[in-house]
Amino acid sequence: MIAHKTGGLRDTVIEWAKDKGSGVVFDTHTTNDFLKAVERALKIFNRKPEYKRLRELCFENVIDVEDVSRAWDNEYHQLNQKLFLDQSLIEFYSKEY
Repeated sequence: MIAHKTGGLRDTVIEWAKDKGSGVVFDTHTTNDFLKAVERALKIFNRKPEYKRLRELCFENVIDVEDVSRAWDNEYHQLNQKLFLDQSLIEFYSKEY
């Protein structure tokens, strides 16, 4: 994966180095920086064992969409100064009473 270091991607895509990371990241919106990222990605892709390991690590670090949506919902409620109520917690506690 090639990603610009922005938004949520900066938290999820880590530059690949020495058998760790999840992709290739570039910092600035320049053609040169992007092309360097593509070159790094192609080098990884051409080293098949390394590319296979990168893919394995990516699959191990998948973020559950439900967790992400819950976090965004919580953030939305905070910005609007509203109380966030997690529906799954409401259902859980209502079963006990």
